Amino acid sequence: MVAVSEANQCAGCTRVHSRWALSAGVSETELESIGLGDLTGLDRQSRAAIVFAVERVENQFAGPLEPELGQLVSEQLDNRTLNEIDAVARVMNFANLTVGSLERTFRARRL
Repeated sequence: MVAVSEANQCAGCTRVHSRWALSAGVSETELESIGLGDLTGLDRQSRAAIVFAVERVENQFAGPLEPELGQLVSEQLDNRTLNEIDAVARVMNFANLTVGSLERTFRARRL
């Protein structure tokens, strides 16, 4: 969720999801790494999940994965997990874009 919010540049959502991640046991170091795009400190499954989710968001959930990325995720994640990640990323994407639009609208009205 944090990586998807970061990809969508939704600062408010990123703050909320970061707090949730911390309360779920994600370390400050891991969160900082995700925010910086440095996933080397994460296990292979977590890296694959984050890369997959961000790629789906950045490509607006269209088209197949790049062959190299497809290979990485298929080695680490089963189809059910990929479908679950895709579903969560879609909901997150919608929510981030909605919150971002509302934030811009409220900001514009204040000006």
